[in-house]
Amino acid sequence: MPRLTLSANTVFLGWGLFDAIYIARYVVLSVIGGRIPYLDDFNSGVALIMEHGAYAKVLAMVTWGVELSIILSCFLFLQRRRAARWLAFFQTPFRLVFFLPSLSIVFMGPDLKARYGIGLLLSLLVLSEGLKVWKLWVTRKSHRTQPDFSNAH
Repeated sequence: MPRLTLSANTVFLGWGLFDAIYIARYVVLSVIGGRIPYLDDFNSGVALIMEHGAYAKVLAMVTWGVELSIILSCFLFLQRRRAARWLAFFQTPFRLVFFLPSLSIVFMGPDLKARYGIGLLLSLLVLSEGLKVWKLWVTRKSHRTQPDFSNAH
């Protein structure tokens, strides 16, 4: 039986598209909810920080950092930059803690917790992130792109 192998460029494109789907879904749900994407959530976060102090401030900053890193990784993956791989590795523990799966399409739909149960959702989250890290790690030597001059002086 022939073995399916994916090039690093295909893997990068795939993960970039999954990040783009996550971002698009966030924007659409915000607009449907009558909110300005990112801006209204930022303003709500600032108000929450004022009420709850230092812990909320740290949590909000980390959450916003993860959200911004997803936007950045989307662009880096779609441009097939090597930095996308390292950013994805860095994101993984935060995606697990904040329940932000890379395969966000698996988690779309109403009442997922009631339908699947928390155990299955957590398993899918870990599987999603494990698959991403493994695939990025396996394809690291086959990544043939334009030189990444982002670290040039």
